[in-house]
Amino acid sequence: MWSTNSMNIHLDNNVVIFHGSTSSSSGHILRGYVSLDLHSLCSIASIELTMAGYSLIGNACQNTFLKHRIQFLEDIDKCKNFYPGLYKYHFEFPLPGNLPESVESYKGAGVRYCLTAVAKRASIWGDFKAEKELVVRRTNSLDSDNSEAQELLKLGEIPKQIAFCLHSPSTTYKSGSEVPLNVGIKTLAEGARINRVQVGISESIRCKFNDEWVKPNKHQVTDCTHSWNSTENGMWVEPMVLKTSTKSHTIQPDCDNDFIQVTHSLEITISMSDVDNVKKFILIKAPIKFTSSLDATSDERLPSYDSALIEPPCYSSTSHQPLYYF
Repeated sequence: MWSTNSMNIHLDNNVVIFHGSTSSSSGHILRGYVSLDLHSLCSIASIELTMAGYSLIGNACQNTFLKHRIQFLEDIDKCKNFYPGLYKYHFEFPLPGNLPESVESYKGAGVRYCLTAVAKRASIWGDFKAEKELVVRRTNSLDSDNSEAQELLKLGEIPKQIAFCLHSPSTTYKSGSEVPLNVGIKTLAEGARINRVQVGISESIRCKFNDEWVKPNKHQVTDCTHSWNSTENGMWVEPMVLKTSTKSHTIQPDCDNDFIQVTHSLEITISMSDVDNVKKFILIKAPIKFTSSLDATSDERLPSYDSALIEPPCYSSTSHQPLYYF
């Protein structure tokens, strides 16, 4: 069976974790190598690697805020022959600590980091190409401790219609965790009735384009619907749990930087009818915050650099391991 030639990008870490805020994080050095695995003689004119960080709006790149480029083999008029073997091209890219975190929305809005390697060939078979996505996360020591987070408590009344109460143990939760919630509603008008109560968490992602913030991309991440089931005094109380992770999407942590803003709100829609059977819809909102699910005390904490000055990493820019000798 014939083996095919291939090109791949290898990273020391596919996920980069910044510790601290955008103003306090020290950044990261991204290391890896591009491999060119050849099983037949190839003529190659150039080998190039680029890395880009960009914000997205509706699956279209709108703002490129980071770009690196390395040419392992300069573009030349006469192609260079590459004999069968495994070629490795090592690289390093500095990543400043104020970069935005990776954000992905099911509607396309967000922030992505992508590496692309291309080896131009002088043949009808086309160029070699490889792509690799890098995920950037951020964890803040203050976010990992929610012991001092305030409870979510919202009381309100719409005169001669309804009174309501919302309660949750905290206003801040980790992305992917469940949100316990108690909802209380009482009708104030005689003959009024509640038909349906819908509770959900809304996620709003806002990107910048040409130095201006565009209209937010908003969608409902999770929701649940309850039928009216009042007690004798007309008071409806329902404990519930909202899940923030589904098969298709997990709530993104809140963030606010120069490129993207991610915010969340708890939304309750009450469908009711008055004595004349006229339907009304009442929307109640309360802000809620989600932090990174990464724990600063976990195995993903910063590594030790005690031996960095004694024995720094050392490797050549390229290496060639022949598959066989002639």
